[in-house]
Amino acid sequence: MLLILLTVQVLLIHDTRAATQNSTDASWVKIIQSVSSAIVVIETDSGLGSGFFVQSNGTIITNDHVIRDATEITVRLSNGEAYRRAYVLSKDEMRDIAILRIEASDVPTLKLGNSSQSKVGEEVLLIGAPRGLEQTVSNGIISGIRTLDDGTRVLQTTAAASPGSSGGPLLDRTGNVVGILTFSLVTGKI
Repeated sequence: MLLILLTVQVLLIHDTRAATQNSTDASWVKIIQSVSSAIVVIETDSGLGSGFFVQSNGTIITNDHVIRDATEITVRLSNGEAYRRAYVLSKDEMRDIAILRIEASDVPTLKLGNSSQSKVGEEVLLIGAPRGLEQTVSNGIISGIRTLDDGTRVLQTTAAASPGSSGGPLLDRTGNVVGILTFSLVTGKI
């Protein structure tokens, strides 16, 4: 009789874990559905990258290296609409951030979170357009928090990324942006 009781407890524990995993998966699905329309693909005459709306007036955040030296910038929305004129409002080459604007209004936006509160081990989600495959999602954890020589704080993540994902948002479990994919370290020290 004791053996039967233990078997039921193990099954209940297993079922609880499965329910927790399904709940976790479902919340990522909801986050992706709620943010995907605010993610854009940025095409230039020298390559492509990703970005996201932060203001409903068409203001976009991306990486400086995505638009650096570009003579033409096209922004493609998730619905297929393309804006062939993007204006550079500001850029910071050292921190690899650029702020663009297109002539659009009432676009969906992402909320900016506070990356200072991010902790190693927290789950994150990256959305971008690796190799032009728009709306590609990868998840992982914050695997490290580093400070570069210039004082810039960076979040290291296990979320997979490829060229074209640069400028894409790194989202926390509430769907807030806690980072922007900037670079990958292949070998050596930061």
